[in-house]
Amino acid sequence: MSRIITKFLLLMAFVFSFNVTYAKDKNEPQLQYSIKSCGSGQQGYWVVEVTAYVAKKGDINNTILQKCAVHGALFKGVAPGQGGSPQKPLCTSASAEVQNADFFNAFFQQDFKSYADVIAGTLSTMKVGKGYEVTATVQIAKDNLRKTMEQAGIIRKLGF
Repeated sequence: MSRIITKFLLLMAFVFSFNVTYAKDKNEPQLQYSIKSCGSGQQGYWVVEVTAYVAKKGDINNTILQKCAVHGALFKGVAPGQGGSPQKPLCTSASAEVQNADFFNAFFQQDFKSYADVIAGTLSTMKVGKGYEVTATVQIAKDNLRKTMEQAGIIRKLGF
């Protein structure tokens, strides 16, 4: 009998932990994107090719690409691409996004835009199934982004 109660309590803890970790805005769709290196940029910047997948034509804009680029730099890293090398994510902890959910919910409302710029003339769109695939070259201000995350206490300073 006690084994059943123990298993039940573990199951409940497991279920409630998932409800807490994904307490994001329900109206905002989950980001679906790929990010790969696209050569070298200036000192302190990454030049990447971002491909975002959106459901509606109205969702196609530079903002979604900037958001995906910054999210990728923080949590996914950058895959190797044409003439570019792979880059590790700035947040090395797998749970950093969940642990700092309040900070990142606010950050991804507006602040992220100052860390990524879509390079003019690189935006391309293709209809794929029921959605759209939007691709562009984006320049990410990696050093400034790292400094902001260090000041917020999300990542440790280099050398410390």
